[in-house]
Amino acid sequence: MSLIASELDTAKAQAEAARQRLTATMVALQARLNPKALAREALNELKETGEDLARSGAAAARRNAGPIAGIAATLGLVLARHQLSDLISHFIGGDETATDQASLEDDKPAELQGKKP
Repeated sequence: MSLIASELDTAKAQAEAARQRLTATMVALQARLNPKALAREALNELKETGEDLARSGAAAARRNAGPIAGIAATLGLVLARHQLSDLISHFIGGDETATDQASLEDDKPAELQGKKP
């Protein structure tokens, strides 16, 4: 075999190897750019980020347990202020809300009280 034929065979083999590498790269890119694969990867990253945030939040809560307990208690009191007010007025001064409600009923027009004029 001549030198040119040998070089031609080598060039063909190199071209075929390059073509196979290119094909493999394109298949890998298609697999990575698949919408389902992209969504799965994004979901995994969000999950990992959420777990990291939860861990750091829990660690911060452990480090600052007193202030967080105070904030939670204050928030609970603010949210339950009407119920607490009713409860306190019931035990301290009787049930003033019923009296107030009755006086409000007397101030309403007869049509709204359900009475006949």
